[in-house]
Amino acid sequence: MIAAAAALALLAAYPASASSRKSTYISWHTNGTPAIRADLSVTWLDNDEVNDMDLTVRDYKCDDRGGYATLSLQIRTGFGDTGNTGTIGSRLNSGGCGSTVTQRDRSYGTSWYTADVSQIYSAKLTLCINGGSCYYQFIDNPYNDDPASSNG
Repeated sequence: MIAAAAALALLAAYPASASSRKSTYISWHTNGTPAIRADLSVTWLDNDEVNDMDLTVRDYKCDDRGGYATLSLQIRTGFGDTGNTGTIGSRLNSGGCGSTVTQRDRSYGTSWYTADVSQIYSAKLTLCINGGSCYYQFIDNPYNDDPASSNG
């Protein structure tokens, strides 16, 4: 009976960490009207693991100014190096006139991908317009324990 009470007290002292769902978007307009939009949602699990990453591109106009979106992660390796992972998944091209294209359920974490990553600072959403510029937004990792790495 005492052992069971001690086990319950131990569980209460170390609750399981909750996941944290975050989202951002970039909307590009022509003549005040939305033309193309990229949305990103991620679920942070820990300082080095993220899953359920959903990337969507919507092309609202029937013109030749489509674009594409990419998702990358800003990381620190176990060797102290910082940088980006590169694109997670493939480049997501807009489908043209009134289309919506989505990649769902991308995951990244040290548990299965690479043992070199010790910290994921943020997820980076990039939207590039054909024949134009690229724009980006970050979703900071709420479990990040390194304040010097903040994007904002």
